[in-house]
This record gives sequence, C-alpha cells and structure tokens, in this order.
Amino acid sequence: IDDKTYNKLWFPFDRENYVKFLDNLEKAKPAVIWFDIFFADKSNIKSDLSLSKKMQSLWNIVLWFWIQNNKAIFPYELYSKNISLGFFKPKIDPKALKVYSVEPFLKPKSESWKYFESFSFAVLRKYYNILFWENNNTIDNNIINHKYNFFTEIRKTWVPLNENNEFVINFINPKAFKKESFYNIYSGNFNPLDFKDKIVLIWATAQGIRDDFTIPYYWIIKWVYIHANVIN
Repeated sequence: IDDKTYNKLWFPFDRENYVKFLDNLEKAKPAVIWFDIFFADKSNIKSDLSLSKKMQSLWNIVLWFWIQNNKAIFPYELYSKNISLGFFKPKIDPKALKVYSVEPFLKPKSESWKYFESFSFAVLRKYYNILFWENNNTIDNNIINHKYNFFTEIRKTWVPLNENNEFVINFINPKAFKKESFYNIYSGNFNPLDFKDKIVLIWATAQGIRDDFTIPYYWIIKWVYIHANVIN
C-alpha cells in the first residue's frame, strides 16, 4: 500500500477493494498471501461478508493478531475463523530503541491451552506445508539448548535462538525485496509471473501511514520489511 495506492484509494479504504485485489492476485497463483493488516472491527456488513468469503475460499491466507498484556486480541470474528494466524509483538531493545529479534512463539494467558507462532514463522509454516504437502501444524515449546524445532517429527529444522530464546534477525537492505503497488494489482496492471509460487506480504510503504521502526544499521524501515527479513 504505497503512495500511489494512498493517493488513488485513500486508506483505510472499503474492504471490497481487498476482494478485487485478491481476485486479481489469485490468478497469479501465489503460495501464501499474508495480510499485515489488523481487521479489528466490523465495517459495513456487505464488505465484511464479501472479503471473509473470499479469504475462506483461498486457503492460503495468513492474518495477524495482537498481544496486549499477555492477552490475545483477535481480528473481527468473520476474519479469524478457519484462518491461519500469527501474532504481532515487536521486540524493541529498550536502550537502543531498535528491533533486533522476534520471539518464535508465545503462549498467552488468555489462551492457556494454545501456542501461537510469530507472524513470520506462521507464514513460513504455511508456505512449507504447501511446498511439501505436509499437514505439520503442531506448535509447542520445543526449545532445546536455545534452538527451536520449527518442524516436528516429520521434518526437523532447528532454528538457532539467542540466550533469551529469541530469533535474531539478519537484516538485508529492504531494496532487495520485490515491491509492487497494491493499486497496480487492484487494477490488474502487473506481471503475474512475479507472484507465482511466492510469499506475498501486504502492508504499507506509503509515507502517509506511520509504521516506522529503526533497525541496527540505522535504517528506518516500515514494519513489513522486518517481517520480510525474518522470513528471508
């Protein structure tokens, strides 16, 4: 959602616009579609029903939810049922005020029987499940010697963590990631081959939408690029 989109459609815009966007993006056959947009409240019922129905039909959507005071705050109920979810909770160093790491998963007190993965890990799990055709959705606290067993018995992949059991991000320049205007996809003016079998992250780079964070290289970047770096 760049400056072009912001100027053409404004933001936030009617959720019917996401349906048109997804109709066009679906034709490109991406592997995973990830909304870094929190559909917190209901809008007009027609748009909510239309977008919810579209998301449910695609099966490769991942949405995020918020953690506040160790409580899980989920999207509006039409969007949170039968949809893969990952939590959003920045790990900002209190002294340097920079983002260095993310927690691989959390167990909120409000959902004591569930574990939830960080947004980026939830997207990767969805991607690999599609890639390998494995129904491997088991999430637990399987950390041994500061290594997180991302996959369980089917395909063991141990992800290294720091002494606080956080995943340290190896940042690369945001320009390394392919970027496309939301408006271009919305209007059908894009190359579908750029998206086939890819992970597609949807959120803001427009200057009018404040979502800026500082990372170790003194870059100030939009949060969507932090997620992209974790996945990378």
